[in-house]
Amino acid sequence: LKELQKMVADDPDMQNLDEETKRKYLGELKESRSLKAVGIRSTNTAASRDVQATLKKVYGELQALTYRTGIYASLFVTRGHVYDTHAATWFGTDNIMDFWEDRMHLSPDYIIKQLELWACNEEKSELFSVTIGSITKHLRQEKAIRLRFANFEQIKYKFGIDYEGWPDGIPFCSPYKIQTIDEIRCLRDAIRDNSFRWVRMSSSRHHEYRKQVDARREAGETVGVPRQGRSDKGKKRK
Repeated sequence: LKELQKMVADDPDMQNLDEETKRKYLGELKESRSLKAVGIRSTNTAASRDVQATLKKVYGELQALTYRTGIYASLFVTRGHVYDTHAATWFGTDNIMDFWEDRMHLSPDYIIKQLELWACNEEKSELFSVTIGSITKHLRQEKAIRLRFANFEQIKYKFGIDYEGWPDGIPFCSPYKIQTIDEIRCLRDAIRDNSFRWVRMSSSRHHEYRKQVDARREAGETVGVPRQGRSDKGKKRK
């Protein structure tokens, strides 16, 4: 910090700044700090280092709090995706981890392994649920819609629902089929900040879209993925 302050003091361009320039620099500083605090790390290695450094601080704070107040605390931490590199771990103050074995009859190592298995599958499940929930909420229907991405054109045709802001470079498909952590997080952030959203088409736009789809079907094109026929098709049913 002292070196940075000296660099600023020695830089003639940083002297006698007007108020507007000061506000600009302060705004850039706040933005940089905010990005550093909550921004997604660019690589799995960087994310792993962030996890290790932050957890070291958390462990120290919890241990110090235990000394000051006598609390008990246990903490389980795992990666959220199969491609993350940081290891699952657990931490406990004093003899708190005995609670899990004595009362719950579960060892901390068993718990963290199960948590890791759950978390690596849950991120995509949660993302898929958010996507489904948002379109159902948009339609204001009590009955949930089963969204099949391969047949989204049929949903668009029937309900007049479209989407905006799907992240560039990521194919429009089920989150289950997205393979990289960066793409999963990019889509997750787009949903959270509402840059990706479902929108209701205007009547004229919906009508025009239906005409286009009807024309494609009349030309012999298959729109969407055909539903699989029943296994007992053509047979008499009891």
